[in-house]
Amino acid sequence: MNKDVYYCQDANEAFDNFENHLTACYEESFPLIRLSRRRARDKKWITPGIKASVRKKSKLYKKWIASGNESDGLIFKTYRKIFKSVLKEAENQYYRAIFDTKCNSIKQLWFNLNRNFSLSKTKTYISIPKLCINNVDITDQKLICNSMNNYFCSVGSNLAAKIKNSQNEFQNYMSKQIPTSMVCETVTRSEIINIVSAFRDNKSPGPDNIGPKILKPILSYVTDPLLYICNLSFTTAIP
Repeated sequence: MNKDVYYCQDANEAFDNFENHLTACYEESFPLIRLSRRRARDKKWITPGIKASVRKKSKLYKKWIASGNESDGLIFKTYRKIFKSVLKEAENQYYRAIFDTKCNSIKQLWFNLNRNFSLSKTKTYISIPKLCINNVDITDQKLICNSMNNYFCSVGSNLAAKIKNSQNEFQNYMSKQIPTSMVCETVTRSEIINIVSAFRDNKSPGPDNIGPKILKPILSYVTDPLLYICNLSFTTAIP
């Protein structure tokens, strides 16, 4: 990263190299894994230990059915009772964790409520059966879509055509130039560290998928490249 960032004299190029290197490290550390259909149906509180208990319970039941002994049936019923209590406790702990007011904000609590108990599971769509344009009724769905697209795409050009041309230049509305120019002080390492440390962990990441939770642990590695890019942007007047 040092060679790709510090040898650049263009702030945009330096940031692109920094972002590409950081994104490559992120994708290598957190590769996308396809979730199986069976696992996708699992409840959130189902752990590998509970899955092992399910298989053992199934074996005990099959053994009881095959043998028909009361002792095997008693072992199965006792194990099933313990399994139900463990499963119920795991579910209670899961919901207790996501609705704990000490760990979650009000916004996060409402998000958890809507995700787990929302009554509107499916989205509703409104169908337009007919559209009247220039006193002509249009019922074909494709023509309706094209007509609406043409209307909304031409709003800007239609408004621009109604604006009257003016002989005045935009400089006429500007005040006189300030004799002294604005100068930005160089950024320090402590500024970057303080700003990143103040980020809230529950904020969503940007297009690079690198959020505050991931950025804070690696702050010591990315502070110097960010410091160089920020100061290079100020010295070269590139926003």
